[in-house]
Amino acid sequence: MQTERLAILPLATVVALGIGGFSAAACAEDAWVDAFDLQQAQVAQPASAPAPANQQPAADAVITTSPAEAPAPRAAFGTKDSLRLDIEGDGMWDFENAEQFQGRIGLAWFCAQNVELAFYATGGYVWQDGGNAGTYGFDVELRWHFLAREEWSLFCSIGGGVMGSTRSVPSDGSPFNFTPSLGLGGTYEVAPDTRLYAEARWYHISNAQTYVDNPGRDNLGIWVGLSFAL
Repeated sequence: MQTERLAILPLATVVALGIGGFSAAACAEDAWVDAFDLQQAQVAQPASAPAPANQQPAADAVITTSPAEAPAPRAAFGTKDSLRLDIEGDGMWDFENAEQFQGRIGLAWFCAQNVELAFYATGGYVWQDGGNAGTYGFDVELRWHFLAREEWSLFCSIGGGVMGSTRSVPSDGSPFNFTPSLGLGGTYEVAPDTRLYAEARWYHISNAQTYVDNPGRDNLGIWVGLSFAL
């Protein structure tokens, strides 16, 4: 019995080795087949071409850019806090013995809607009995555009200023005077941001008793000017 068992052992070992070798060979074959299939798949699949370094957009591609900002439109005439540059000429007559011409340039500020406060530097000339005189001074005028439309307006005004002269105005008065005024006028748009102004006004010349003599003078004034939006 012992001899039979010893004879069976080599046979069992050979069978076991054969089965193990067959199994290993089968596994190796499966692995080789899988590797071969993977290699074939990689060969069959074309490699993707790398993207060009400096690729340009297609000719029909739409390239969008943000538009440049358009300049903001100027404020409408009469808008609160808007500014204007005024250049004016003024003719005045007392219908007795004097005529006066005065030029003004200044800045107008709309301190409220359709209400403007204007500051002017003035210069002019007076033709009068007793000797003509050159004038210079400063005016302030408040205007209310009580009827304001897109292209025109009507206004009333009140103003005042000081006027110096190269000799007494009137000739029997003084070389320094105050100049209160009241007026009624209108504006008309003659070009974009440009208005023609015209006004008739009462214009008084008086030294307010700061000199011994104060004859004073009342004038009818007509002034015309251009006003430019700033």
